[in-house]
Amino acid sequence: MIGWLSTVVDYCAVAVLLVAASILLLEISILAGIVLPSASAVLLIGSMIGAGELNLGLSAVVLIAASTAGAQFAFARNRRSGRRRHRSSYRLFGRVDAVRGRAQRLFSNDVHIGTVLSHLVAGARTIGPRMAAASPLSYRRFAVLNAVAATIWVSTWLGVGIVAGANPDVGPWAIGFVVVLVVAVGLFRAAKRRVSIRSVRTGCNRVEQNC
Repeated sequence: MIGWLSTVVDYCAVAVLLVAASILLLEISILAGIVLPSASAVLLIGSMIGAGELNLGLSAVVLIAASTAGAQFAFARNRRSGRRRHRSSYRLFGRVDAVRGRAQRLFSNDVHIGTVLSHLVAGARTIGPRMAAASPLSYRRFAVLNAVAATIWVSTWLGVGIVAGANPDVGPWAIGFVVVLVVAVGLFRAAKRRVSIRSVRTGCNRVEQNC
């Protein structure tokens, strides 16, 4: 009986891993994936690893492969379709100007750095491969850079999840702290952006009045 229950638990854990991998794959491969909770999925897998329900090596390989596969699919598809698809995709998601602006800022200085950094930022992770596809960056170089970025991103969130799973008393507090920190940084950046936009509009209004 105990052996049978153990087998069921093992199968359930593998199923959860596959669902998490699917979330990571869809998050980047399709534009609608921008709303998927990918970081939460990786955190969940990390907590299961910390609790001893999943193997670290296997889970890391599956999640990294899914994350980078989605990005490379999006890159290849948009590169083949050309700039027309790139522009139409942006029109389709014109309401997410903040995400698009975030990705554009990451790519503004260097497309190589932007390729890596965009995979580490929510939202930009979906837009980034499409912006890279519109640049002169080769597919081979994008694949290498994205694989490195996916490894860093997955490993970081897995580590946080493992700490939570291995220390059930401390883990939730650690995750809560990370979530609060991320939200605080996001709110600060949004407020800073709004202030800068207002200052630009005020300057434009003053110029018009002087004219």
